Amino acid sequence: MPFQNLVPLVQSSQVIAVNCPLEYGISHLIQELSSHKQPVVWLELDHKDQDDPVSIGNKLADAVNYVFDSQLLSSFSYEYNLAVLQSLLPTLGPITLVLTQANIEPSLAKSVLKLQGKACRIIIQTNPTPKHFSLPAKTLKLSKEDFVLTAREALKLVAKRLDKKETLELLKVSEYAYDLFLSNLHKLLNLPPHLIPGPNGHRTLPGFEIKTKPESLLKVLLRKKHWIEALELAIERLPERVPEVLEEAGHSYHEQGLHKRLFYLLEGLDPHIKSHEMVLYWRLQAAFRLGWEKELRKEVENHLKKNEAPELRALAAGVFMPTNRKEALRAYKSRKTAFTVMQLGRLSDSKQSLKYLQESVTLAERYGKAYEIPRNAGILANKFLTQGHYEDAVYWFEWSLEQFEKLTIQDGQRKLLILNDWAYTKLHIGEITGLEDILKQQEKFLSSAYPDLAFYFSETIGDFYLATNQSKRALEYYEKNSKNIPKRLLSINTLNRVRALIDIEDITKARKIAERTLHMIHNETLRNQAEAHLAYGMVLSFQDISLARHHLVKAQGIFKEHYHAPRLAQTALYLAFTYMQEAKVKQAREIIRHPSNHIKGLAESGLRLLSGPQEIFRPIWNLLWEDSVNLEMKFLGQQEVWLDGEHIKLFPRQLEILAILALRQRPLTLEEVLVDLEGDHDDTASLKSSISKLRRILPVISSFPYQITTSFRADFLEVLKNLQRGNLKAALNLYQGSLLKHSESPYIRETDTMIFESLRTAILKRQDPELLLQLSAYVDDLELLEKTHPLLEHGDPRKILLQTRIEQLQKDWLN
Repeated sequence: MPFQNLVPLVQSSQVIAVNCPLEYGISHLIQELSSHKQPVVWLELDHKDQDDPVSIGNKLADAVNYVFDSQLLSSFSYEYNLAVLQSLLPTLGPITLVLTQANIEPSLAKSVLKLQGKACRIIIQTNPTPKHFSLPAKTLKLSKEDFVLTAREALKLVAKRLDKKETLELLKVSEYAYDLFLSNLHKLLNLPPHLIPGPNGHRTLPGFEIKTKPESLLKVLLRKKHWIEALELAIERLPERVPEVLEEAGHSYHEQGLHKRLFYLLEGLDPHIKSHEMVLYWRLQAAFRLGWEKELRKEVENHLKKNEAPELRALAAGVFMPTNRKEALRAYKSRKTAFTVMQLGRLSDSKQSLKYLQESVTLAERYGKAYEIPRNAGILANKFLTQGHYEDAVYWFEWSLEQFEKLTIQDGQRKLLILNDWAYTKLHIGEITGLEDILKQQEKFLSSAYPDLAFYFSETIGDFYLATNQSKRALEYYEKNSKNIPKRLLSINTLNRVRALIDIEDITKARKIAERTLHMIHNETLRNQAEAHLAYGMVLSFQDISLARHHLVKAQGIFKEHYHAPRLAQTALYLAFTYMQEAKVKQAREIIRHPSNHIKGLAESGLRLLSGPQEIFRPIWNLLWEDSVNLEMKFLGQQEVWLDGEHIKLFPRQLEILAILALRQRPLTLEEVLVDLEGDHDDTASLKSSISKLRRILPVISSFPYQITTSFRADFLEVLKNLQRGNLKAALNLYQGSLLKHSESPYIRETDTMIFESLRTAILKRQDPELLLQLSAYVDDLELLEKTHPLLEHGDPRKILLQTRIEQLQKDWLN
């Protein structure tokens, strides 16, 4: 290579800017860097990528995934994928990131430069350099002069196949460009075309390609299943073949999120081809994802008046008539496909919808496209959620996410929507470990690239904080989301803000927000209206019970018609609250325990999320638990005592005494309590005084000998019971951390160790990654983390976080 001397210079720099056309041999310099130990990620743009962030993001994902042979990035805009790549650099780096033809999208080059540092060398090639494009101070700048081919080098390359005069003339014609010179030389000597390195293998320079008939080239592309290239060739050279090619190519564009590119390609066709049923179907698919479907409504409806078109009809039913099941049913009866069955199931609210959606998953596995499998499974999971089958929903969400990785599906936006729904569902059943980090990481990546997706993740982060008794932090996220949101998202945000404001007792502000939203949503969907009525009813339940019931019942009616179990549960909790205020316990109990309200499947975190301050709502929760108890203790990772629904505050020593009485479950002498509490110490007088004070607060503790005289529940005892039954999931959901972690009582510390080790042993034996991950959140246990890591699927966002923890623990251990 004539410019071999540039390699050490490039290797010693962190940012390299090359202002020179590619034909001067830059590709060979990049290839030379690839032969060294540092991985080279090469992203090259072409004019089709201009103003298409998703197309560029897909190219970046392909480049990174190819180099590291792993599904690290998916189909997203380049802003999102660069944010993810930046978070991965501490693990993947150091790498070299090469961007060629950067002048096509200067904003991308500016974003790429933000990655430069010890973990990432940046090489940016432009021709010319865009205006107002600033580079870091220590940038190595290379220009055409650094790459020009000299006469001496040219003569050496021709190896006497041309004389000196011919060589110098060819060099001049080639503008002293290395690859252009060799391409002209091969052409002149009738040799095979000169090949140059590229991101996807070797290629010829533009203009030196072997001429192939469009029909022959299309045949090759179709045989190799290069659907995107095939469609673009057909649109440009063989438009009459577009409907045939689109039957496969449309799915590739759809999966990779290239809806904008597909829409404009199809809109440029002649009218008689645009109106073909297959073309119309994919035009509508692309338009719907871009929010432009209204432009096609009349054309689609006219086509459906004359044609059965089951797939197009099913699509139109979801796009234009989301509450009308009739057209979806007609499409289903006309032709059963993974798509028509899925649409019917999605648009149905009856129990039959689950049957349709399960059938759609089966059809996708047998006859559909690969991306339809996780898509249909995710929709099925969401239907389980809205019908109140919370655990089934979690299982199906997880299976769907696994299929994304297993089948290397590129539809990143859909995957993240499913991930968000999975996290939201887990809040309802008490499986909250690790959710905060996953949600916050994705929200950070999405904030600039996908505002709508970022909104949903922010709302779910707020939900996480509500479910974990952190109402002020929840409100911060909801308030941030309330700024500049579209009206279609106003009602859900209002509902969540009101919920958080109720927790912090700002009823005045909550009512003002709820009233404003209720007056603004008359023309929105029934779901939006129900959410607004629910929010207003929740506020009024603290001020005007009669009016509150009016709005809550109205919301309940809509949620029953357009089924949504979590909202039905929330509505029922507040209706029960209004009856409890009137001492109508029977009516409240009937509401809480009624199967149609879907409250029974909720864990305490779900109850906290959907109801309100636990000091107020715990008596209502107690109505749900058939084995209701008078005294309740929560000492694992927390210190809470409830007596007859009232929160009792105790000093640390009193908590220890209560825990010992609960653990022993028999009458104890003063000396026995003392041994458990302090070991060999002899201070019975002080202990007797402490017990007396405790008995005044909790009369359910007997005088000598000491014991709890009422029915009680303790989370640490429930964990042990579930372990004995082999119900590890229930045991782990109850386990929130150490038993009274600040206690120095030998018996309590011994019990704490026994509980954790029993859990640890059972879960290690089970080898369930979800259980292992959940337990690892409570302790820095290197063995536990190392056992968990290989069990997580490639691409699972938790795997990277876990790897970071492992490396940090290993580092700490060595130090």
